[in-house]
Amino acid sequence: MRAEIAKARYLPTPRWTAAVVVGAAAAVGLGLVLFSPTDADLYSNVPSIVLGSLYLLAASVMGAWMISLEFSAGTLQRTLTAQPSRSTVLIHKLVVVLAGTLLVGLVAVFAVVGLARYGAVRAGAELDNEQLIRSLLAILPSGLAAATLGFAAGLLTRSL
Repeated sequence: MRAEIAKARYLPTPRWTAAVVVGAAAAVGLGLVLFSPTDADLYSNVPSIVLGSLYLLAASVMGAWMISLEFSAGTLQRTLTAQPSRSTVLIHKLVVVLAGTLLVGLVAVFAVVGLARYGAVRAGAELDNEQLIRSLLAILPSGLAAATLGFAAGLLTRSL
C-alpha cells in the first residue's frame, strides 16, 4: 500500500489532476464572488455542474491511470507474480485511488462552498447553505463510482 500512496503523491499525473480540479473549484468560486449574481440558485447550480463534470472526468482518469501505469511499464506482471495474494495488490491500488479521489473532491467542494457563501453574502442573495453543501457533496459518490469504473476499464484494456 505504501508504494501506491507514494505513486499517488510523487508522480505528476495525480498532482496535476488534483490541481486542475481544485483550481477549477476555486475559479468557479471566484467567478461567483466577482460577478455576484443575485439569483441564489446560481450559487449551487453553477458549481454543481462545473465541478461535477470535471470531477467525474478526473476521477475516471485517475482510476485508469493507477492500474494502467504499471501495465505500460511492464511491472504489474512481475508484481502479481511475486505477490501470493494478487487480489490484495489490486485492492490496495483501488483503495488508494478512491481515497485520493474522495480527498480531492472534499477539498474542491469545501473551497467552492466557502467562496460561494462569501459571494452570496456579498451580493445579498438569500442562499440556502444546506442545499449548497448537499448539492456539492452529492457529486462525491458519483466521482468514486467513476474512479472505480476507470480502474476497471484500465484493468480490462491494460491501457490508459
